[in-house]
Amino acid sequence: LGNATFALLPTTEDVAITADGRFGLATGGNPNTYVGVVNVATRTVVQELNLSPRNAQSVAVAPNGTVLVGDFGNSRVHVLTINPSTGILTDPGIALTVGSGPINIAVSPDGQTALVANWLGGSISVLRITGAGAVSVTGTIPNIRQPQTVAFRPDGVRAYVLQVFLPADSIATLRVVGPGNVTNAGLRSPVLN
Repeated sequence: LGNATFALLPTTEDVAITADGRFGLATGGNPNTYVGVVNVATRTVVQELNLSPRNAQSVAVAPNGTVLVGDFGNSRVHVLTINPSTGILTDPGIALTVGSGPINIAVSPDGQTALVANWLGGSISVLRITGAGAVSVTGTIPNIRQPQTVAFRPDGVRAYVLQVFLPADSIATLRVVGPGNVTNAGLRSPVLN
């Protein structure tokens, strides 16, 4: 995020950029409790929001300003919003229970679905985003062994999960049926070293 230096966020585990490219968000990973916001154009820190006692492992931002923060230690996703003009985060105190150890989050290109990689739980939590700060858990996809990260295809009809520490790493394919409706396609592709 340029030369911006966070006073309270000593390390950076994950980053996300708002849809308009104006603000970058950063988290420090478990057990860090801060979410930092940087103005990308000026490379200045806008805010360092302390979520304590919750932790901030990962971060994703939807086009409508919904910010999702993965809380690895408490198996929750915290729902925040970002002001599109100032970059200031608001924490309404919304926490969604997801699988154990949410390590990464991805938001679909249309901003209506989010997927949470639950490292310890071996699952993917499916979230439905219906408005700014309006998010609900709509399902869980089990049998995704040690999911590290998730990414959507640009057209949003598939998502891919990196599974690590198996006998061999692999990519699991998920089918996006509609907003908040995602299923396991049953396909696994090996990762070649």
